[in-house]
Amino acid sequence: ALLPGGDRERMTTNHETYLLMASTQNDMEDWVKTIRRVIWAPFGGGIFGQKLEETVRYERRFGNKLAPMLVEQCVDFIRQWGLQEEGLFRLPGQANLVKELQDAFDCGEKPSFD
Repeated sequence: ALLPGGDRERMTTNHETYLLMASTQNDMEDWVKTIRRVIWAPFGGGIFGQKLEETVRYERRFGNKLAPMLVEQCVDFIRQWGLQEEGLFRLPGQANLVKELQDAFDCGEKPSFD
């Protein structure tokens, strides 16, 4: 449910606030992904949870690449730093760090993997 209101102290004269309510954590995360995609897609963000074709179509405006910039950035980083790492694809990344990187890319940023 999307309800007008929420914390009135945070509301500015130019913006409305809404209280987002979801039945489950998954529903809430789906809402957040969708909202981010709508807000940031025009700036090259909102890529997680959207169709690969949409990302490729947006990025074609900046050159005819074979893969999205995020994929190229990951491959370049692995080539430079990860080829000697044992178990690189067997061990999961730190969930909070992975989430921070996803959030940054979803907001149209191009963070460094350093």
